[in-house]
Amino acid sequence: MDEDDLREQILSLEVQIEELAETVESCRKITLISKAIVAVGGTLILAMAIGMGISIWLFSNQTEYVGIVPKHVSSAGDLTFEAGFLITAAIYLGWHAIAGTGRETTLSPDQAAG
Repeated sequence: MDEDDLREQILSLEVQIEELAETVESCRKITLISKAIVAVGGTLILAMAIGMGISIWLFSNQTEYVGIVPKHVSSAGDLTFEAGFLITAAIYLGWHAIAGTGRETTLSPDQAAG
């Protein structure tokens, strides 16, 4: 083999290594983003379950079950959906405020570099 052929092979391999390094970095970013999405999804499902339970218990006005608020304030009607939405939002936002999670889970420039 000629020395020029070896240099070309080395250059070709270096280019392939750089391309693969970029692919690995891209996969790391995707993995970090997917972990954040899973954490947010789990938190949201839990907040929705708690919000649904509390809103049905307090605000439901159905024939089979009447919640605490409609029993005492008959003009309130069935506020389960509206109250559930607000309770879920409050739980979710409060959870993230206490846990300190949110936008800072994305990559900083220092993390992305290395």
